[in-house]
Amino acid sequence: MTTPIPQSAYLLANGTGTLYPTVILNRPPTPNDLNGPSGQKFQITQRWIDSANNYTEYMLVGFITTGGYYQANWQEISAGTQGINTINGDTGFVTGNSVSIQGNTTPASTGLTFTGNGANTTLDLGGTLVVPNGGTGETAFSPYAVVTGGTSSTTPLQNVSGVGSSGQVLTSSGVAALPIWTTPSPIFLEYVAPSAGSIILNIPTVTYYAFLLVVSTLFPSTNGDPIYAQASTDGGATYLATGYVSGLTGFPYNSTTAVNYNSTSQFMLAGAQHVPGAGNGLCGSLFFVTQGQSNGVVLNGTLTSIDTNSSTLINFTAGGQLGADSNVTNLKVTCPSGLIAFGGIGVYGFLT
Repeated sequence: MTTPIPQSAYLLANGTGTLYPTVILNRPPTPNDLNGPSGQKFQITQRWIDSANNYTEYMLVGFITTGGYYQANWQEISAGTQGINTINGDTGFVTGNSVSIQGNTTPASTGLTFTGNGANTTLDLGGTLVVPNGGTGETAFSPYAVVTGGTSSTTPLQNVSGVGSSGQVLTSSGVAALPIWTTPSPIFLEYVAPSAGSIILNIPTVTYYAFLLVVSTLFPSTNGDPIYAQASTDGGATYLATGYVSGLTGFPYNSTTAVNYNSTSQFMLAGAQHVPGAGNGLCGSLFFVTQGQSNGVVLNGTLTSIDTNSSTLINFTAGGQLGADSNVTNLKVTCPSGLIAFGGIGVYGFLT
């Protein structure tokens, strides 16, 4: 507030004299200031500033009559020189270049209604706006974290713990609990196409206890080659050629005679296959279980091969076990000629 120039005169009771809208004297006003006989007129917007008390400000808000005379009704509207500090009542207007409004502090601030007058009007609120009045009940949230409802319809909003990792999903924790970040299972790990004639799959057994292998359109480069897999326990440096107990049964759709294969040097996946251009290749799914097997690892599943040259569809049921070592790091899918010409395998892992 800009302090006015001190004045020693004001509008007299009888309506004569000099009108000073603001009066500064070294005392507060009294009810007898601006009094006079009944019927006299007064300046009802008179402002009084007590220069002896840190420029405390009073406003003449009306008059009362006592014994036929009017007495001034003064109301203190500020303490010191910082403008209007307190307004009691639910109606009225406040104007100025800088107006501070503070809500309740105990309990937390409730709603405030503000109507701006002009494009440059701004409003700063102190305190926290509660949920029943359209607020959040909080002053800050974790960056990028998911915000949920509170523990009731009117309590402050909440953050989900953390922001999760790439690939994780938000999973319900049930009633009256915040959701949590989890990794879906099975999770896609990789899709591998032939390289140097073989398909080499990484098997991270520390993280996953089992794997789903989705086989898509595998063709050998040599007509009549079967397809099989071998395991490595040293990161793919070498592949085991002993210790397997593997069996394969093929059922042609147009024959009642089953085709049987067995091996102790690899996992058998399919019998004789034809080169690309003769059917859809070898397709299907395999499960490779690497943990919880007391006698090693297990590979089993069902694959289908369509040979358009001989109009033959064969369903292969493969099953095998490797008991030498369960610490498998890689699987190599190949054929006797050493060349897979086309196709690929998608790998999904089941979390431990």
